[in-house]
Amino acid sequence: MTKRLFSERNLQKKAVESGFYKRSGGIKPIEFFDMLLLCASKWSHQSLRQANIFLSEQFGVFKSKAGLNMRFNETSVTFVKSVFTEVLSSQIEHPCFSDKFLSDFKQLRIKDSTKIVLPECLQSYFKGCGGDSGKSSVSIQYKYDFKTGKILDVDLTDGIRNDHVDAKSKVENINDGDFVLRDLGYLSSDVLLQMIKQQAFFVSRLNANIAVFYCKGERFSFTKTYESMKSNGLTNLDIEVFIGKGKLVPIRMVLSIVPETVYEKRIRKIESKSSRKGYKTSMETKIRNRFTIFITNIDSTKASLNDIVLLYRLRWQVELCFKHWKSIYKIDDIPKMKKERFLCLLYAKLIVIVLNQQLIFGLRNLLYKHENRLLSIEKCVKTIKEKFLSMYSAFRAKKEKDCIKIIHKITAIFKENHWLDTKLKKVGTENIIFILL
Repeated sequence: MTKRLFSERNLQKKAVESGFYKRSGGIKPIEFFDMLLLCASKWSHQSLRQANIFLSEQFGVFKSKAGLNMRFNETSVTFVKSVFTEVLSSQIEHPCFSDKFLSDFKQLRIKDSTKIVLPECLQSYFKGCGGDSGKSSVSIQYKYDFKTGKILDVDLTDGIRNDHVDAKSKVENINDGDFVLRDLGYLSSDVLLQMIKQQAFFVSRLNANIAVFYCKGERFSFTKTYESMKSNGLTNLDIEVFIGKGKLVPIRMVLSIVPETVYEKRIRKIESKSSRKGYKTSMETKIRNRFTIFITNIDSTKASLNDIVLLYRLRWQVELCFKHWKSIYKIDDIPKMKKERFLCLLYAKLIVIVLNQQLIFGLRNLLYKHENRLLSIEKCVKTIKEKFLSMYSAFRAKKEKDCIKIIHKITAIFKENHWLDTKLKKVGTENIIFILL
């Protein structure tokens, strides 16, 4: 994949098609692209001066800071984005680490979004919500298949765009037999009905403002349910209900009573928000927060009540991805710069992320089959990030044997001390997978 995508011929073709490269002379597409990958793979932000040093040392290209900054324009964004799009579409689909893991489902599609606060100079291009979220921000919608590690979608939007809008626009991409894990922000009756129609499966938390009804149309009473569960010593309940407004959706609802300390923390947070906005917290909201509420269309013969709770915990893997993006790849380290340079650097970082994730998940799935243990993705990301430039340099120098040696060395490091830690008193990813197997 890498050999063809990043060849000088392919990069020049895309640069010509995008309008970035119109004549010989000046900076070549391969030089511009390699400079971006260097900046994207460093542990800290690279200035225009540092980028210029790389160009002069590596290619003998000498540019002023102003001259290099001018090369960041709409055509350069189109060029780099087109490379990123091809990288996404050319991913290798690795076999799942175990044939037994969720074998009833084709993919385990986990989706969420993360926001990046931008310098205020970009607010006319990327609107933010203000406050801690910043006057300018960008939202990255990210979806991947947990079974194979394949990234299914990456989309950039304004920071003010709601997740449910994105969910509605992308629901057609979900296929028969897929299993979808989503946070409650993506939930709407229309999206759920469409997924059911497409014979896909889902587990999600239930948004507090969505009405719930018994099968005969009567409003579901969370108060009576809580009192009944407490008097009977139950902590979990599995029940068939209808949800929505207008278009009622038949659904399986799983209720899990939260500890008193969790409930009190939730209420403090809700009442603080209500107080700032000048209204009182309703009793309905308070009683609902006694529960963690899951909804699903998976039959109880395929997934028990406890399975549903465990399955939803896997959604947190996407939060770990975002943590790695920000703490390791520094995707949110954005000093003041113009829009086009920001977008080129962002797409370059996303290219590095996709390439590294391909290698990590490929090795994770392969080593699991031999060792019956899961790799720690966080440990692997740090090591791969450190080795990326040496791998890419060996590739660019057409030293295939050196590339293979580096990958073998990485594999040995992974096998030595990059296994996922099994934490006592906590059900982690590895525990969940073993239970679901």
